Amino acid sequence: MMISLRGESEVIGPIFDAHIHFPPRDITEFIPNEAFISKEKTVTRRFVFNKLSIAALRREASAAFGPEDGVASRVEAISAFIWMRFMVMARTRTTKPKQVIAVHAVNLRERMVPQLPGHSFGNLWSTTASAAETLVEMEKDYHFLVSQLRNAILEINAEYLKKLQDGPVGDKDFLEKALKLLQNGETDLCHFSSWCRFPVYEVDFGMGKPTWVCCPNICCKNTVIMMSTKDGDGIETWVNIKEEDMAMFINDQELLSYAS
Repeated sequence: MMISLRGESEVIGPIFDAHIHFPPRDITEFIPNEAFISKEKTVTRRFVFNKLSIAALRREASAAFGPEDGVASRVEAISAFIWMRFMVMARTRTTKPKQVIAVHAVNLRERMVPQLPGHSFGNLWSTTASAAETLVEMEKDYHFLVSQLRNAILEINAEYLKKLQDGPVGDKDFLEKALKLLQNGETDLCHFSSWCRFPVYEVDFGMGKPTWVCCPNICCKNTVIMMSTKDGDGIETWVNIKEEDMAMFINDQELLSYAS
């Protein structure tokens, strides 16, 4: 009704056809394990990267790229940068993990052939995993981390999606290996999800468009949510980590030189 009162005639409704592309599967073999769920006390903080900081990170991330590689995206640059800071933080702990795996959520809609509309309803996403050793000072090779992320995301292609439609693609094996590494303390996970360029500031339920949209309540440890600022130029990152880790993270001078 509010849409009609504003004189808008076009209404785009959700499309409920995800089951056609990804039929329901038997998941009785998958038993959630508490190793993936942290009961530790965590806190969430916001770090904002403005237009200039993002441009600087993209230049640095792309310095070793060839002409065919183009320029690192905003999400690639910031994800790799925060991943790098997580590795630095991990080396300061008493129990040091051997590696930190960056797990990145990927929207499948635009990667399907043909592409699915943005308003296709459902959990149409998958994840990638990129590993880097913490014992080696990988933060000195920022470009390497960006390349790791990019290559992992590029693997979510039409061929991969075709296999995914036919059944799981190594997900079970990956989860079993990751579980063993998590249980013996050899690995940390860092989860990334980009909500950048989602039209959240265009939503109007009749009371006007929002002044600020945020994601302050994150329940999973080591999770980073990225959202575009209202002007679209900057990126807000919402970082959820253990309370004692956050005490170190908010005092990371390299991080603070780019984010506020």
